[in-house]
Amino acid sequence: MRLMTALFGVALPLLLVCAPAGCKSSDSGQEPLIVSDERDETPTKATDTATTAPKRIALIMKTLTNPFFVTMEKGARRAEKEFGVELLVRTHGDETAIEQQIAIVKKAIANQVDAIVIVPGHSTEMIPVVKEAQEAGIEIVNIDNRLEPETAREWGLGDVPFVSVDNAQGAKLAAEHLVSQLKKPAKVAIIEGDPAAQASKDRKRGALAAFEASEGIEVVAIDTAHWKIDEAYQVAGRLFEKHPDIQGIFCANDIMALGVIRYLEEADKLADVLIAGYDNVNEAQTAIRKGTMLATIDQRADEQGYIGVQYAVRALAGETLPPETFIDVALVTSASLKDAAQ
Repeated sequence: MRLMTALFGVALPLLLVCAPAGCKSSDSGQEPLIVSDERDETPTKATDTATTAPKRIALIMKTLTNPFFVTMEKGARRAEKEFGVELLVRTHGDETAIEQQIAIVKKAIANQVDAIVIVPGHSTEMIPVVKEAQEAGIEIVNIDNRLEPETAREWGLGDVPFVSVDNAQGAKLAAEHLVSQLKKPAKVAIIEGDPAAQASKDRKRGALAAFEASEGIEVVAIDTAHWKIDEAYQVAGRLFEKHPDIQGIFCANDIMALGVIRYLEEADKLADVLIAGYDNVNEAQTAIRKGTMLATIDQRADEQGYIGVQYAVRALAGETLPPETFIDVALVTSASLKDAAQ
């Protein structure tokens, strides 16, 4: 992961702490479970009473190698302190490793957590194990990436509150700003995340709508880098080999945008191409200030984490929650960053 090391330096090892049971090597070749704390995950002892034992809520995300999810955890930790619950953060190293996320959910079921707040790595493949958790009496809150509603109904999954942003609208804002800065006619491309993730589908749809509605804009390529920085670097190489005159790229997350920027820097093309991303991670803000990235979208990762835990607490108290909660997004540019700093 040469690019990941270059971008994040020594910070990531401080964020990723392997639980003793999760760091054992395996002949299966699976990556280890990664957690952000080492607190006991065994069920509360029978001698504890409901009035003294805090509710145990598992926050199950895709990864902590993406700063977006680090920010999401911070919001969840804020809710943990505010509501007096015990938060167990569980994730793994690869956003697309669905079998690992399924195993994490199964472990949470076995350990009898009270609620699960989940960012599904896959919008359909995670549904059976989520239903298993629900049948075990665990409250479920879905945040960020939506479980596919039709498939959920087919599996008989009960109502699961969803907290996120309008991903299509956010991507549309970023792509429209990109178009406004291009000299027409112009050729553009889209690099999406995991094609199976609803968030990725929505962001691609929003960006495509903005590009197709703009006169003089031609979308010459749509490819996927599965949310990954190194894969985006490789995809960029293929795109520019086939379409050397691309002038703008929308990337469905900032990590992929940073991979594209690295390629453009090495190919001495950065001055000729505008890049827009999505997530508003700190590294993207730095790139925007430097002028190597045009814009990103703030989708309030911290607020999603906070509301996810808040909703879990409310569900455990017997409240009926809204089926959907959408948080406003914001376009982040060099101008908005300057305004925020003043």
